[in-house]
Amino acid sequence: MSLHKFSTRFISIVLVALLLLSSACSPADQVYTDITEESIPALTTLDNNTDSNTFKLSSDYVISYPNKSARDEVAAANLISRGLNAVTGLNFNISTDRVTSENEGKSAFEILIGPTNRTQSQDRYNSLLHLDYSYEIISKNVAVICGGSPEATLNAARAFMKDLFGYEEDKTLTAVTASGKQADLSTGTAFLFKDEYPVKTLKIGGIPIDEYSIVSAFGQDKANLIVSTVAKLCGTNIPVLKKSEYIPDSPAIYIGCSDAEGNHLNQVFDNYVYYITAKDSKVPHIIIDTAKQFTCNEAVEKFVSLYFADIKPGEELDIPINTDLICGYALGSEGNKLQLSKIVDEKTIAQGITYEQRLYKDQNNLPVRAYVLTITKGSGRLYTGTPDDGELLLNKNGTVLEEMNAAVENGRKAVAGVNADFFAINGDYLPRGLCIKEGKVLHGNTDRPWFGVLHDGSYIIGSAAEYKKVSEELQTALGGHHIILKDSKIYDIGFGNEFG
Repeated sequence: MSLHKFSTRFISIVLVALLLLSSACSPADQVYTDITEESIPALTTLDNNTDSNTFKLSSDYVISYPNKSARDEVAAANLISRGLNAVTGLNFNISTDRVTSENEGKSAFEILIGPTNRTQSQDRYNSLLHLDYSYEIISKNVAVICGGSPEATLNAARAFMKDLFGYEEDKTLTAVTASGKQADLSTGTAFLFKDEYPVKTLKIGGIPIDEYSIVSAFGQDKANLIVSTVAKLCGTNIPVLKKSEYIPDSPAIYIGCSDAEGNHLNQVFDNYVYYITAKDSKVPHIIIDTAKQFTCNEAVEKFVSLYFADIKPGEELDIPINTDLICGYALGSEGNKLQLSKIVDEKTIAQGITYEQRLYKDQNNLPVRAYVLTITKGSGRLYTGTPDDGELLLNKNGTVLEEMNAAVENGRKAVAGVNADFFAINGDYLPRGLCIKEGKVLHGNTDRPWFGVLHDGSYIIGSAAEYKKVSEELQTALGGHHIILKDSKIYDIGFGNEFG
């Protein structure tokens, strides 16, 4: 990192915070077991196609999809409607399962899309892994088209229309690529697609993933990243439960709380902080705790990167549970209008010390990149970097890298460096604020706030007026423009200021 140079103003002295390593980082009347890719061809029609089992669709059929549905499930219902209209010339009503189930005059003929509240749908859905999908004409009254996920349900709808009617649309569902034709249907016709997954058996903390559930204080949406990540690894859809649905003493991942009662960890919370940890017990309880809903996205993203990064395909994978308390701040929020796009780089640079780049988008959809260094307590310490790693600051300057290299030459194991206070670039190069190196004051206190490390290793931040109270206890201290965080709370973002 090089110094930013401004021709008309003072700029930060490159007081480098150098991290030094410490010594201590299915329905009851249906049988599905024989419907597999290995035992049947892509389309299976039962061998009893008599007049009593063969029929044509009529406009009496209602296309029904879940009341709480995803975009791909709605797209699947619309695809079936368009396709059937094209090949039969009939119009078919589309309705959610809630509406049709509450109608006294509910249709006796249904095409069920996705995991509706009908028993036939639920049995089929529960037998499918995430990217698996199937369709089945159970009777002249009911056909089920379902996948283990919304995207898989859309694939099931495509397969139903292509296999039975020869009707196809393009990838964007905006153009017909094969017009198809009317066809007779037969009860018992069924198809099942089973996908291949990178991991055959996934465990976390020795417990199979299908025994876990997610308890989310902020609903299904905040759990989607975990659900999809696990599903793409092994095909298992982890259920997301309300607190009232949780089975006591069962393995769980909590989001926005630390238990099924909705309690929080005994830690300091504000609008931006989150904690990730796990309870050390026989029954795994993994905690992603945050007080605010908008903080969840980054907390869950961090959890996924901690637990599921760099996973290699294999027969069995057992991910260890981390009981360390990991604290983080959601830099994107409702307040600053930043939304996390992705973590583009994350690596451990030393035991207990991680570095990551986070890519955000602001309210104008422009990119904002953040560089984040996370230090587990006891893994390293902060050290004041100076030109030549010396104590003389007058008329001395150096880049961050130069000061890191100087510290290394003096026996320090420096693993990261960041800019610190401003300095007089057009004058004597002295810092604008306080500078203490290894307990020695190199530049005295001014009217600027400061951040420091006490002799016992604890961190402290304060105003100019608070300096005298702890001046004798400071091992390291660096000045700054304004205090952003204090006592785990947002103190002064500096809106309206050129350095805010």
